[in-house]
Amino acid sequence: MSIFKKIRELYNFFFNKLFLKKIPFINNSCIIGKEVYINENSVLKAKKIIIGDYTRINGPIVIRGDQLVKIGKYSAFGFNINIISTNHKTNHANLQRALQHHCGFQSIVQDLGPVLIGNNVWIGDNVTILAGVEIGDGAVLGAGCVVTKNVPPFSIVVGIPAKIIKMRYSNEIINELLRIKWWNWDKKKNKE
Repeated sequence: MSIFKKIRELYNFFFNKLFLKKIPFINNSCIIGKEVYINENSVLKAKKIIIGDYTRINGPIVIRGDQLVKIGKYSAFGFNINIISTNHKTNHANLQRALQHHCGFQSIVQDLGPVLIGNNVWIGDNVTILAGVEIGDGAVLGAGCVVTKNVPPFSIVVGIPAKIIKMRYSNEIINELLRIKWWNWDKKKNKE
């Protein structure tokens, strides 16, 4: 390999890393905790988003809607996840939000409440979470599931719509984990 080719490769590598790197779109009202990683192809544009400390959004994610989306600490997200915090009413002739607003008609937005995702939640690839859902601490959402209802702590859900296939631990262990709330400990204590 010639020295010029090597120089060109290094130049292209550093130029792309420094100047062409994509950054995620994050709404100004988003509150992000300590040491949170958000994939560069993500779009966080819900009206209010809170992301807890040490959470990792590893792949592209879209968070949108008019209601709060709150994500706890130490949660892990896969690729291509959609979190939608608003729904449409279906009893109007027109279902297009912009046209309803333009004509001065009643809003077609349906408020089902916030999306609340607990601590230490693992969300697999291609998951959709709909408005008004609460996902308990330690839950696992299997790849491709559509979450339309609340998910209990430390349960594993899969499918469309998402259904519980098993609990991660016995009730005794789940109760103890919920009691100690290790995700609220400082990093030093977690290492012990």
